Amino acid sequence: MTFKKYTLTSTQITKIARLCVQEQGNIKGVRAEASLMADQLETNAARQKKYGTDGNGLYNWVRNGGWFYRAAYYMDNGSASAEAVAAVKDVLCKGNRFFPQYVDEHDCISDISSISTGSKYNREDYVQGKTIIKNRYGSTYTFWSFPAPGCDPFGYTAEAYKYVKDHGGDVPEPAAKVKVTVSLPEISEGDEGDAVTIWQIICGADPDGDFGPNTRKATKSWQKSHGLTADGIVGAASWKKGLNSI
Repeated sequence: MTFKKYTLTSTQITKIARLCVQEQGNIKGVRAEASLMADQLETNAARQKKYGTDGNGLYNWVRNGGWFYRAAYYMDNGSASAEAVAAVKDVLCKGNRFFPQYVDEHDCISDISSISTGSKYNREDYVQGKTIIKNRYGSTYTFWSFPAPGCDPFGYTAEAYKYVKDHGGDVPEPAAKVKVTVSLPEISEGDEGDAVTIWQIICGADPDGDFGPNTRKATKSWQKSHGLTADGIVGAASWKKGLNSI
């Protein structure tokens, strides 16, 4: 997809970069934040009508729209490296977006009320296109990604997704749902076979099909890190969380 290229002054780019740094803190996060800013404007007709669709409209939306915390203050008083300024220019002025056009939401973890696939504090529980995030402001959206370590979870609202689809944009169609039933046995030290090999791949052990002491050690470590009873026995709870993680 070809993304819109905005005409912005050097001052506008620098001020947007300051806010992006404040919001996310690293260069990938800056690129993500700048992409989201454009996506938010481009997928909302009411915003476009109020602020406009050109570079000034984008700048005014970011500064005055009320979505970004203390935007004007950080744009005027924050700081941004030359690399951050260049990243914002590349995203907004050259059209090299970090996200698909419909990605229009993110939250710091403290503002998230719940996620549908586990604990909001465990990044491994967030699944692209599957995890539903609810925040304390009443917004509901689908997880897309963490741009980099330390960044917020970004995602897309149903409204933004629909807007892009209705306007001929590039959106993935939901895959057909196929119900598959797989029976996996409880396994532990001394067992052998294909189920052991599958589990070894999940827990990071050598996939030789032999559940020995090393696999038991890897299993206990994996269970502990995933909030399960670290007994080295792979039962229903371990299989469920393990298969959902791959």
